[in-house]
Parts: sequence; C-alpha cells; structure tokens
Amino acid sequence: MQDQRWSVALDLRIGTRVGDDPEVFGDIRAVLVDDGGNIFVLDQLAREVRVFDPSGRHVRTFGRSGRGPGELRHPIGMAWGPDSTIWVADPINLRYSVFDENGVFITSYRTEPTGYGYSWQGGFDLAGRFYEPVPVLAPGSGLLWYVRRVDLQLENVDSVFLPPYQPLTFELPRGSARVPFAARLVWVLDPAGHVWFAVTDEYRVFKQRMQGDTVLTVEGAARPMRVTLAERQEAIERLNEFARRAGGPELDFSRIPGTKPVIEDLSVDDQGRLWVRLPAEESTDSYDVFSSDGRYLGSGRSDFDIPEHRRHQVQDGFLYAVLTDSMDVPYVIRAKISPAPGASR
Repeated sequence: MQDQRWSVALDLRIGTRVGDDPEVFGDIRAVLVDDGGNIFVLDQLAREVRVFDPSGRHVRTFGRSGRGPGELRHPIGMAWGPDSTIWVADPINLRYSVFDENGVFITSYRTEPTGYGYSWQGGFDLAGRFYEPVPVLAPGSGLLWYVRRVDLQLENVDSVFLPPYQPLTFELPRGSARVPFAARLVWVLDPAGHVWFAVTDEYRVFKQRMQGDTVLTVEGAARPMRVTLAERQEAIERLNEFARRAGGPELDFSRIPGTKPVIEDLSVDDQGRLWVRLPAEESTDSYDVFSSDGRYLGSGRSDFDIPEHRRHQVQDGFLYAVLTDSMDVPYVIRAKISPAPGASR
C-alpha cells in the first residue's frame, strides 16, 4: 500500500483584533472540541471559557475572575473528563474546576502547589484515569518534568519521569526567556495510557509506559530548515521587548541557532495516531503520521504555520490550533484534512 498524503487547508477562523465581541481574545491557552464540533476556547487573560458552534458563532461563556466556586485566577489548560465534564487547571487557585458541557460549575479538586508552564498538558485516558504534569527542580539538571497518574482524590497512583533536558535560555532579572529555535523537550499524553516524547533537535520519538519503560521508538529523516532573516529579526524584536519589560540587559543574539529544530510538536488524534509536526517552507507546516504501533502512514502539508510554542490537535478529520496575527493577537483556526490531489486512498 502506498503512503497516504493529506492536505490541511484552513476552513474556519474565530478571532478578530478589535472590539469587545467574544471573538476578541487576550491569551488563548487551550482549545477543546466536543463530538458535535462545538469549539471551547480558554482565554487566560479574560479568565473564562467561550464556546462557539461549528460555524464559529458564539454560543455561551462560562467562568469568571475570582477565588470562589467556578471562578478562575490563572487558568492555563483544560481537558475532557468523565461524563463530558470539562476540567480547567487553575494553579494559582490550587485546584481544578469542573464544569458540565453547558458551562455549569459542578465541583473542584484541590491540587498541590507546584510550578507550572505556559500551558497545561494533563488530562484523562480512555479508562478514565487522570494524568497531571509536575515540575521538579533537580540540582545539576535544572527543571525536570514528570507525569503522574492519580485517582479522583488526586492521590498518586504511579508516575513517569520525562528525560532531563535543560533548554537554552536568556537569564533576566525577573525570569528567563527561551532562546528562539533552540531544541526543547516536547511530549503528549496518549489516551491509551502512554506518553510520547522527543527532544526536537533529532527525529526520534519515544513511547513510554507509566511503569517507565520505553516500548517504542519512531525515527524519521528530516533536513533542518534554515532560520530566515525575517524569522530571526522577528524573534529578536520579541526578545528585546520581553527583556525591556523584565528589566534585563542587552542579550547575546549570536546564541540564536541558524537552523530550526527538526520537530516542532507532537499530538495524538482521536484514532490514536501520532502526528509529528515539522517545520516546512515559510508560512507552512508539514506532518508525519504514524499508527499507535509506530507504522508510518503518510504525511500532510498545511497552508499555514503554527507558532512553535503553540499546540495543535486533530479530531474528526479537522486540525485545530491557535495562530497569531501581525499584531500578535491570537485566534483559533480549524483546518480540513483531505486527501491531497493525486494521493493514494
């Protein structure tokens, strides 16, 4: 059988730059899609979830800023839970807030105070078991992450450490900034109860069980793409602005690599297939798709470029992601996945 080739073409955009409509987003941290194609968007800045129907029409909003039941202070992610519930991770409030799919608050679960990243990648597997990522500061190794599987009282059942990896950063008086285009650790939960991970400077993706043993390694061939002059200049402008706000000194931009990592991100779709996002020509991405047992299925090419730090997800024949416009304002896209012209079926 020949390998399949897909096109990934923009189908819907939700978001605009100005106004006070629900389509104006401040800081999108997560996107969920239900079985009916309704799109749930978590806006961290507004501290709320906005729901849009498959045509992009706003349906409702739930959540609000605060410390009380159903209120959010720093939401950084969300996931589907048992019985179509929505779990919102809120580390500043030290809890997960649980809503039904209509946005009605049900309950909350307390969690331990830990560090957290830009977005939260936890969730449930097909057996209804809950997983949450936890950072650990290890002497000599920097920040390590482990994924723990817990019961619904958030008591630890078992856990697996991701490999130690210290990314290149610029150290500033108030925090740090990752060196653009430098290699990083990426990982994703597999709903079957595994973790896929890779360090992005080489095309080797590992599948690991919660017991800690690696059960599969997927390898591919990819040529590192050059960082264009425009991409480098845009990255420098962003860093200068970040350093200015953080009160930092001048940065050594010679540390920015001349080539991009060979992998951008990983996702597992609703059929259990692994999607490996790869950088391609300017303003596009490419994807390699593998079965759950590591068999190469084919490749896809999009007509848009997802920012390196943004996640993507594939569900019911569509790809969903968050992009940003020229003013760095975020918006949600849906893209139709179709056989490419002349592709095998």
